[in-house]
Amino acid sequence: MPDDHSFTLQQIDGARSDYALIETNLEAIAKQLANAPTRSDLAWAALGIMVGAAAIVILWAEAFWRL
Repeated sequence: MPDDHSFTLQQIDGARSDYALIETNLEAIAKQLANAPTRSDLAWAALGIMVGAAAIVILWAEAFWRL
């Protein structure tokens, strides 16, 4: 009686190449996640933008205050 779960060598080889492709894509995703900015990096960037914008507004107000 044949086993319902038996596979041919071609099916196994195809599955092996599929798993290798998935593993390669997973490694690429892991490298991208390692380069993602941290919460601290994002907080410092937001703080820099706020301070920079405030400085521009203050300089603009001082330059045109007496006109």
